[in-house]
Parts: sequence; structure tokens; C-alpha cells
Amino acid sequence: FGLTEQAQIAQFNVDFFYTAVATAFPGFGGRFGAATEGILGAGGINPGNAAMLDYIKAHKESQNVAPDSWASGMVYATLQILEQAIEAVGKIDNPAIIKYIDTNSFDTVVGTITFKDQNNEKFWTVGQWQDGVFVGVNSEGRPGAQTIIPKATW
Repeated sequence: FGLTEQAQIAQFNVDFFYTAVATAFPGFGGRFGAATEGILGAGGINPGNAAMLDYIKAHKESQNVAPDSWASGMVYATLQILEQAIEAVGKIDNPAIIKYIDTNSFDTVVGTITFKDQNNEKFWTVGQWQDGVFVGVNSEGRPGAQTIIPKATW
């Protein structure tokens, strides 16, 4: 938050401003309001994904605060994968669960996940505040990816 505040004070106006992890926190949007428009950071969500919107709603209802727009949904998706794998294997058998995860696809709050070389390609690495939502950006061929926009001046 401090870097963003200092950039505002200094009137540091650039087309692209990347502030890393905390950018995805709901408190960041709450603290800086409309000034967040165009700020880039780690994470992002697909606001067109109904499952993600349901997750956000449930999180708000149970925690009285919105989840961050990066790790929270991904952690929940990871638990969904583990749940589905254990149910399919039918018991706690770590080698069998690992093999099942390695060879199957899973429906999750972030979309269908299939691991390729132990990599989850559904993970948003860059997001941007657009119209009050921290969205995933610039992933070619990725459902929900938004085009990066220049940051407005402070």
C-alpha cells in the first residue's frame, strides 16, 4: 500500500504500474478506490466465471469480507481437486491420489484444471484493476482474460 501512496503523492504517472501481491486484496481496492483503475499486480480472477462468483459470494457471507482476487480461489480449487481425487480413489492412498491428480481433469471454482508437467495453467499470474474488479489479464486463449489497459493518472 505504501508504494501506491507514495506514487500518488509524487504524482508518479506511468502507463503501467505494477505493485505485486497486495494489489489483489479487497483492502487495496477499498483504500485507493477509483485510483486503482489500471494498476497491475499478481493474481486476478475471471469475473465471467459463475463458479468463481458463487465462491466470492459464499466467502463474503461466511467471513463478512470479500476474498482476495488471487490466492483464495486457487487454494479453494486445490482443495476441490484433493476432494475429488480422494473420492475417486476411495481411500487415503497417497500414491494413488497423486496418480489420479496427475492423470485427470477437475472442475473447480477457477475452471477445469488439468496438470501438465505438474503445472496448473489456470493460475493467473498478472491481474489489473478494471471497473472496480481485479481481473486476470493478457493470457492468450484463456477464457476471461482481459486486455491490459493503461493506468489513469492519479
